[in-house]
Amino acid sequence: MIISVVLFVVTFITVELRAEAETPEGMTLEAVLALCEKITNFIRLLPTARRMVDTQKQQYLQVEPRLRGDGKEEKLAVTFSIIQLIIVMLTESKAVRHHCITSSKLWKTGELYQKVPKVYTDVTSARRFRSSDACKLATPDQAKDLRIQLHMWNDAFTSTDGMGAKAKENKWEVVLVALLNLPLHMRHYFDHILLVALCQYQWATRNGGVARILCGVDDSGTELKAKSDVLNLRSEVRATQEGKVKILLPDDENPSNTDGIEFVLRLGISLISLDWLANGAFGPFAEAVSANRPCFKCLWTDKCGCAWIARSDKRNKSIVHHALCRQRRLRTHDETMQVVREMRAMGPTQLKTAQTEHGIFSTVFASEYLLNDIVKDATIDIMHIFLSSGMIPYHLSWLLDICIPDNSPRTQ
Repeated sequence: MIISVVLFVVTFITVELRAEAETPEGMTLEAVLALCEKITNFIRLLPTARRMVDTQKQQYLQVEPRLRGDGKEEKLAVTFSIIQLIIVMLTESKAVRHHCITSSKLWKTGELYQKVPKVYTDVTSARRFRSSDACKLATPDQAKDLRIQLHMWNDAFTSTDGMGAKAKENKWEVVLVALLNLPLHMRHYFDHILLVALCQYQWATRNGGVARILCGVDDSGTELKAKSDVLNLRSEVRATQEGKVKILLPDDENPSNTDGIEFVLRLGISLISLDWLANGAFGPFAEAVSANRPCFKCLWTDKCGCAWIARSDKRNKSIVHHALCRQRRLRTHDETMQVVREMRAMGPTQLKTAQTEHGIFSTVFASEYLLNDIVKDATIDIMHIFLSSGMIPYHLSWLLDICIPDNSPRTQ
């Protein structure tokens, strides 16, 4: 709309200039001043950019941002109400509303509960989803329930040159949400992705990570005392699970019903997708590839020479391993949780040593309650493993050992 107005103004000026230039005496000073006054008066009649934006905003429902920050700056993070976001999308989109209500009705029949198909076609085919409360048979008092399951994912990006001096200051962490009620072909449309949080990375790290910001707890797991008007994702999801959130949606089957249909909103988080580093924000593991043990799947460390050669390399038999080396042994859920429980009882000095030794930097983390197995169930991000993580030399060595013969001059 703004572009159209600018083009209109340019066209108006061009026409006026041509009209003046075609006069016998040409463009006199008085004519130029008169034209400038005419153009100024015309521009004053146009709506301002702010007024045009405000007019556009009035056509849509609004979700107020919740700004967070410190004493120096108040805009280091912004979060949005997941309840308000979902209500807005359900109200504005008839297609989204139809699919969400249809999926909810199917799940409430109990037909899918603990019935896992032989072929997985979606997240909703998985055993974890089919065994959750979302698929249980609805009780009579749950007749008005609208069950909506969320797929969340977390990642970080740099808004400037990643190699620049200001890269760290311009690194941001984002949390997005998609609705599993929607079919795959429309679930990840741009209009159907919800932004729950956007945080300046360094500020989020200083405040315990984005997971704790969303859940309203500090590093020790203590619940933060927030203002009465500031909710967090955990409190909102909990309120819906307790049946405290009632919403009104348009009646598509009976448009004459201007009052709409009342539903009891029930939200559930079925899956949180995390990349290599984000696992450190939601899990207990290191959140930096420069850590002694950056991997959350195995006990790899760059301190030992075996980390840089293939497992099949003959030098593994003669190499002197580093004291921290555990020869890339795989982590297990039980072993990791045992270490976490031991670390919870340690003092500050002993805890620092244990963090470096095990590559576990948090004793209170979200994945303990979200995943059955914090090692196996945590997804691997291919980009970080093969392109930008500390594991890249190992994989390249493995590849080069196959492609380049041992007697090649480049390996001598």
